[in-house]
Amino acid sequence: MATQEEDLRGKLALVTGANSGVGKETALQLCQRGCTVVMCCRSMNKADAARNDIMKRLDLKDFMRLRLVQLDLSDLDNVGQFNTRLDAELGKDLKDAPLDIAIMVRCETARPKRSSKLTTTTTAP
Repeated sequence: MATQEEDLRGKLALVTGANSGVGKETALQLCQRGCTVVMCCRSMNKADAARNDIMKRLDLKDFMRLRLVQLDLSDLDNVGQFNTRLDAELGKDLKDAPLDIAIMVRCETARPKRSSKLTTTTTAP
């Protein structure tokens, strides 16, 4: 666990639910300690607003310290495509960097949905 004084420069963190509440505050605290934070959120509009708020509160000018990646944990197809979106956001500079910190903020979601249809077959005796 990071202490108040711990320097996290050069570290890469991923935080789910980072657009509000505990997730947003966690992203802020990690960024304040120098970490590059990937903010994973369902709504990119809310994620962008959260990033702008964090940057204002920390007086940051470098958008590269707070990366945004869309992630809807209630949609298994979306989760399956997350790595592609993450690689695109990290680009060449961080694509091969190790993930140092992963924080999955507990959120209430509906039962995961799939876009493919489940078919059942019954046979008569």
